[in-house]
Amino acid sequence: MSTTDGIPATVIIPDSERAAAIETYPFYFQVGLSADGKAPATHWITSGFIDDEEINAMLPNIVNGWAIKVGRDSMASLLADKGLQKVEVVDATN
Repeated sequence: MSTTDGIPATVIIPDSERAAAIETYPFYFQVGLSADGKAPATHWITSGFIDDEEINAMLPNIVNGWAIKVGRDSMASLLADKGLQKVEVVDATN
């Protein structure tokens, strides 16, 4: 993801799609989501400025359960639409 190029967008994918997605987009989909905010993650998210070409390449994956929303408020809006929240990360060292 670039902070100077692209468009503000959010992409949420189901857990079943993550392995294949990170082969193509290795720095995306690092934050887990679930309905109750507890592990295990059922979905993964990436949000920020995403290159137009990458967004266009992702669009066919909508049939595989990918959700894509463009706009500055896309993350909060898409999380609400899907009924998801960030999975709490528990620090095992404490």
